Amino acid sequence: MFWINKLTVTGNGRTSSTITFAKGMNIIYGPSNTGKTYIVSCIDYVFGSKSLPFAVNTGYDTIAVQINSEYGAITLTRKLNENSVEVSSANSNIESGMYKLAGKQTLGAVLLKLIGIKDVPSVISSKEFKTQKLSWRNILHMSLISEERIIRKPSILMPEQKTAETSTITALTYLATGQDFKESMPQESLAIIKAKKEAVEIYIRDELRQISERQSELKNEVSETSSTDLESEIDKITQELLQIQNRISDSLKGNQKLAECTIMEKRYQALKSQYLSDLNRLNFIVDSAVNSSSEHTRSCPFCSSTVIIKDSTDYITSAQSEYKKIQLQLKDLERTITSLNSEILSLEKSLQDAMKNYRDTNKLIEQELQPYAEQLKEKLWDYRSAMKINAEIDALSHQSSRMTEKVSEIANNDESTLTFKAKEHIPSDMLEWLNKYWPEVLTQCKFDDLQSAYFDKRYMDVVVNGQMKADFGKGYRAYLNTLNALGMILYLKTQGKYSPSLLIVDSPILSLKEKLQSDEKVSSSMRSGLFEELKQHQKDLQIIVVENEIPSIGYDDVKVIEFTKSKEYGRYGFLADLFN
Repeated sequence: MFWINKLTVTGNGRTSSTITFAKGMNIIYGPSNTGKTYIVSCIDYVFGSKSLPFAVNTGYDTIAVQINSEYGAITLTRKLNENSVEVSSANSNIESGMYKLAGKQTLGAVLLKLIGIKDVPSVISSKEFKTQKLSWRNILHMSLISEERIIRKPSILMPEQKTAETSTITALTYLATGQDFKESMPQESLAIIKAKKEAVEIYIRDELRQISERQSELKNEVSETSSTDLESEIDKITQELLQIQNRISDSLKGNQKLAECTIMEKRYQALKSQYLSDLNRLNFIVDSAVNSSSEHTRSCPFCSSTVIIKDSTDYITSAQSEYKKIQLQLKDLERTITSLNSEILSLEKSLQDAMKNYRDTNKLIEQELQPYAEQLKEKLWDYRSAMKINAEIDALSHQSSRMTEKVSEIANNDESTLTFKAKEHIPSDMLEWLNKYWPEVLTQCKFDDLQSAYFDKRYMDVVVNGQMKADFGKGYRAYLNTLNALGMILYLKTQGKYSPSLLIVDSPILSLKEKLQSDEKVSSSMRSGLFEELKQHQKDLQIIVVENEIPSIGYDDVKVIEFTKSKEYGRYGFLADLFN
């Protein structure tokens, strides 16, 4: 922890003006135009503000702030209109020398060392993941609150410049956790990611254009059949082709049957010839046997004597039997041949008719059916091709729909996943702590008609009784802004990694400085409650309060400095040689 021990303002020919502070709570109060606000502005200027704390014509031109810490004291000295600060150090962690407000060796790095940050980290400063070095000015605005800012409607935790909000939140998060945001950085720059996205969009749109052109071509090809039920037409053509084939087959059946009968008749005639040949053979045998004697002689081949041989009649009987059998078969065959010849005559007559039909049919086949069949086949091919084309058109339509959805998704993607959202990285325990802090602190401060209070991360501010702080009057805003700054510093002090442990507030209760409407003024019990609350934390923080009037409470252990605006008694004001 560090604390401001002394503030000194000097000028050539001017009386040195010094204010000495206690380590705990300090109150500077008195009438307007006594230089109370100069005290806050001088500290801010030495801490790096660009705004002069007072006019150059006052004759005062040098401001020195002495800071104590457990590692030793340092003194910061800055002249008006200079952008460097002289550091005189007895602190082992800080070297003496001249430090610029911006650049490599900066005053901010010195002040950050006072709260334990030895190596200045980088913090994300924009939604596009740009980074900057952590600055003392990133956090000072919540520890040092001027009279102009005390009544502001936006959160007192946020900077004046909207563009600095991201760096302020990441700075707060770093103070709370000690962790930077390296893991949140994208592997590629946002510009490269956007370029890739645009390239993908161009590619998809080109594909969609080609798909559209192909669909138009295909639709032109099937325009004549666009209103035709292709499946039913294909079935109809197939049935017609089958009927033509059946007609051609039927015209050939008569020829086939006649050919079969002719072949059969020839076979039967051959069989008849065989039967007649067999009958002639048997006739000859029987006739020969009948006409020859029944006995005859022959010489014996061994003794040469005469041998009488008698003929047998058995083979004649056998031949006669076979002859009769063949005669019967021949008669059956002749009847069959007669029947077959009759059928052949009938078939020949039918064939003559059939041949005429056949010639007519062939003519029909050659001149009508085959050409028509070819036409049907071509039509069938066209219809089947049309079905394939329609299937391709449907597939292209589905592909086009998917690609359209994809390009729409890409086009509407605002890179939210690639945009750094600082508030999403605020530690959850910080929010839990602040949500517990607010109802407790407002109860202790005796906030009028308190029903509920919570911390809204969206605005980094308090909501009381369902009403945003920005909707309250000036007196209430000053009051709540003071408690908001106090709450954040207490959280960092008790729960965080690093804490400034310093709260400087100008006019937290707007006692006489503002002409307020009745509904803008805080009650006396609320004013007393706020100062009692500040007193409770003077062992943990250095608190410097500047006010016109202060509540009538006990100020034991509080360093109270009064400006009387009188040359007769007390201290007139801050700058010794300036009088109103």
